[in-house]
Amino acid sequence: MLLEDALDLLYRSKEVVGGKVVLIECKEYEKLMNFYKNNGFKYLQKVQTENNGELIQMFKLF
Repeated sequence: MLLEDALDLLYRSKEVVGGKVVLIECKEYEKLMNFYKNNGFKYLQKVQTENNGELIQMFKLF
């Protein structure tokens, strides 16, 4: 429900500021990645961060 609300806000904001992609970063946990995949996100890449170690980037097109 939280993801749905966040995406709805982004879709409405798109009309004002533009944009075509939603990008998220998450820890590499199978359940978490499956959650995002089931909600239309696709794997982009693994990134190294200073504070959080490795994160997975996933994206969804508007």
